[in-house]
Amino acid sequence: MEQRVNLEKRKFLLITILICLIGTACLIGSVYHSNATNSSSLEHADYLHYSDGEELVRSADVIVEGTVIKVTPNQEINVSKDDEVPISHLFDVADVQITQVLQGDLNVGDIIQVKQLVSDGSTYKKGTDGIFFLIDFSDFKEGGLPYSALNPDQGTIKVVEGKIKTDNSLFKNGKDKKQVFEDIKKISLKKDQSIEETEETEETEETEEITLTE
Repeated sequence: MEQRVNLEKRKFLLITILICLIGTACLIGSVYHSNATNSSSLEHADYLHYSDGEELVRSADVIVEGTVIKVTPNQEINVSKDDEVPISHLFDVADVQITQVLQGDLNVGDIIQVKQLVSDGSTYKKGTDGIFFLIDFSDFKEGGLPYSALNPDQGTIKVVEGKIKTDNSLFKNGKDKKQVFEDIKKISLKKDQSIEETEETEETEETEEITLTE
């Protein structure tokens, strides 16, 4: 009888430990995903991909045109909100000088930092001009974190001699950047109006569809 009780106690202890380990793993995974293990090199991260340009614009906290003026590779950044339980990964960090603000509370001439996981490849090169669709992590923790693109494939669009240069299906390659700016601003305005209408009433109105691929 005593042996049976001890066996049951051991089973209970093992199950409790397993539950704690699973819970810890889920917590660690969620910290980085809310818009990424105590390892400094993450081999894979899951990103949302967007089916159209309007969805991309609506998902971004900040959209700017800018020039990469500096890239600092292999920076170890703690992405945990709790500094006593660090979760660090390696990032390339680009300093981007803003030349146009399309969405968000930034100013022309500001220099912001945009991070990208080293494991995602090198998107940012010094001297590159582009449109950046960004997530704002300034309030994520005390001291903030650098911005991040919505995803490596769709979150940064190169601009060369005033034209869009991309194989991203959400944008028309070769389109004049000024037209893209206007399209983005229209979508951003719809986004702001939608937020205001939601706060005031549950009624919705049909609005003109805007596409970035034409």
